[in-house]
Amino acid sequence: MIFRTEIVLPTAPHMLDYQQQVFTTGSCFAASLGHRLQLNKFSVTNTPFGTVYNPVSIHRQILDALAGQDLAEDDFFTHQGQWRNVQYHSSFNDLNRENVSNKIRHAWQIARQSLHHADWLIITYGTAFVYELTSNGRIVANCQKLPSAWFRKRLLTPTEIVASFDELITHLRRLRPQVNILVTLSPVRHVRDSLPLNQVSKSVVRYALHQIVEKHTRVSYFPSYEIVLDDLRDYRFYESDLIHPNQPALDYIWEKFCDAYLTAETKATLARWQSIAAELQHRAFDPDAKANKQRLEKLHQQLLHLRGVLPVENEIDEIAKQINS
Repeated sequence: MIFRTEIVLPTAPHMLDYQQQVFTTGSCFAASLGHRLQLNKFSVTNTPFGTVYNPVSIHRQILDALAGQDLAEDDFFTHQGQWRNVQYHSSFNDLNRENVSNKIRHAWQIARQSLHHADWLIITYGTAFVYELTSNGRIVANCQKLPSAWFRKRLLTPTEIVASFDELITHLRRLRPQVNILVTLSPVRHVRDSLPLNQVSKSVVRYALHQIVEKHTRVSYFPSYEIVLDDLRDYRFYESDLIHPNQPALDYIWEKFCDAYLTAETKATLARWQSIAAELQHRAFDPDAKANKQRLEKLHQQLLHLRGVLPVENEIDEIAKQINS
């Protein structure tokens, strides 16, 4: 008997390979997937805006980066000795307002350069709940621990999310007509909203993403949310906070992603790299031993064979230094 409902994904209509460039943005799950891609030698610009959860703010950050316009004055606040911008992550905060502006413009520059060459845009959405400034009704990306009286909380509608995405994809397709967009729903539950309201929020985003995928070409949905909640479906796949997926869960999601979105050739190259990467982590008890020198020579040859396929120049140089030391 089978006691679980495994999600079996079909092969994606558009595949990812090592020659393509990836841009990730959105929730902490986007950062996790982007980091995994980077570790495995894919060309990735990983969440340059920091963590952001709601769809409207995610889309607006990309559009602002592409436009490169002046920052809105009413998005800046000073609180507890720091300048903050409510459209960006707290990592942009600074004692000096101009430094905050410069950090944001630098992130825009990184994003703009990357998006001009991106083959894939991966977006992970976290919630349909948004906070609006009571002063002007503007949706913010981050409340920055400012007084709660300055904001009002509400739930986006699927129509608002789809309209916001439509604006984003219109601009992106002018820039990169063939860009592939992979949308996901974060499996991280927002328990501060309460579990019932978290389900409401996730359902709103999921329905909107269904409409988006049905409406647009070269846009696909990866079911990371369903993999954790319906396939794994067990607290042993969570961290001790019982909110974030743990390493075995993330490994399983990664396997599912690779099976669905990587070409056969890419998966073969990935397997070669992962074998080498594991060997690179090895630390010999006696670095000067003949056996270790032979191991390093073999490793050096394997890296040389990957040169031109993957960016392994740093690893080649490091192993060469160890051989000659």
